[in-house]
Amino acid sequence: MEGEPFDRPHQEKFQTLLIQYKGYRPNNLTKDEDRSFKAEGTLPFKTAQEIFERQNYSDPSMRGRTSFALLKKMCLCTGSKNKPIKLTDLGRRLLASPNDMREIFLNYFSKWELPNPIPHSDFKDCSIRPFIGTLHLIRAVNQEWAKMGKRPVGLSREEFALFAQTLLRHTDIADQASKVIEYRKCNEAQKKQYAIKHAKEFLGVPFTAASSKKASRLLSNIKDYADNSIRYFRLTGYIQTRKSDRHVDLEPSRKTEIDKLLAALDGSPVGFKREAEYVGYMINPALP
Repeated sequence: MEGEPFDRPHQEKFQTLLIQYKGYRPNNLTKDEDRSFKAEGTLPFKTAQEIFERQNYSDPSMRGRTSFALLKKMCLCTGSKNKPIKLTDLGRRLLASPNDMREIFLNYFSKWELPNPIPHSDFKDCSIRPFIGTLHLIRAVNQEWAKMGKRPVGLSREEFALFAQTLLRHTDIADQASKVIEYRKCNEAQKKQYAIKHAKEFLGVPFTAASSKKASRLLSNIKDYADNSIRYFRLTGYIQTRKSDRHVDLEPSRKTEIDKLLAALDGSPVGFKREAEYVGYMINPALP
């Protein structure tokens, strides 16, 4: 689709092609279509089109925009209704050298910052490089835990969800690490109360019964976000899971690299104003 505009018809075409090439599998399939998805090879475009149309989406083009958004946020390609789709140098590198996946994800996550000027990035309250901030947080918690004579274990998945996912500013890393230690000292009942309190503070809502529902909903949602973050961050090779996948920690074999990276980057964003400058920075493997 390179060179084609990313307007509504082409957004629908993009999602249809994802179905054709089995990059997206809708739920509403016939038995024959289900067998075709499980078999090797691509689907005929007409079949993919019929499947897409039968989903009866209220806004079909939105499905294509949603799928395309992640590629655009990762600066693998550009495109809009007024500008044709174009692969960036980073996108071409991924196609040419799929074995460079780790380096490409490391390049992206070490530089990804919030907020950033790519459209739909509504993170005005943030001031952080989330991946770098997460590495700093895990290391800070490990160091504090070791000072207490304990063996460092990284963050439990619950701690990752509660504290890494709510780390919005690089200046809050030390404070967030202290909260992890406080939380870790609580018994199970106290942990539930601590989590609700932390969620309310994060949301900026009063400590009422009604706000408890909002806090509980946030705590449920961030668990899903945390699972995704962990899955993507592990692709850099700098994050590992341990203790039967229940804890998230720094990869010990990358300690020297991690230490050098964190010495150079404190988690603060550059603060780009223009999308073109941000994309140029993200796709340049020589920067920073």
